[in-house]
Amino acid sequence: MSKSRYPRSFAHPRYWPTWLSIGAMYIAAWLPWRLKMAIGKGLGLLAWRFAKRRRHITETNIALCFPEKSPEQQRQLVKDTFIANGIGLIETATGWCRDSEPLRHRVTYIGEEHIARAEARGKGVIIVGIHFSTRFRRCPALTVFFCRCRLSPS
Repeated sequence: MSKSRYPRSFAHPRYWPTWLSIGAMYIAAWLPWRLKMAIGKGLGLLAWRFAKRRRHITETNIALCFPEKSPEQQRQLVKDTFIANGIGLIETATGWCRDSEPLRHRVTYIGEEHIARAEARGKGVIIVGIHFSTRFRRCPALTVFFCRCRLSPS
């Protein structure tokens, strides 16, 4: 029988970068909102500056998708995309490591009356939506408003 190449413990130095990343995400999740956004923007700008292969892929995609934009507008859109992804990374940390209650004042839902009306009639509700950011990863903000989930026994 061959010996496994994987360490027996997650304390092995091989996992230290992962643990450091998880720790950094946890710390970032508890920072003030403006500081989180500034750090996210900084991470995005660092990636834009140093991730040359990814930047080239993004530049190609933007040029193909927006041929009507000037080269300067396309460059700015590429830069903005990297910044949004850096902010998204910090927002993901917030979604994973914080309670969703602090997000309540940052979210506005339109049409809650339809959900209340369906519940009053004894009907179930399925919420389908899109997202433009990782802020709503795992829908933490939705749980603040709509946490009355019921599972059927079957």
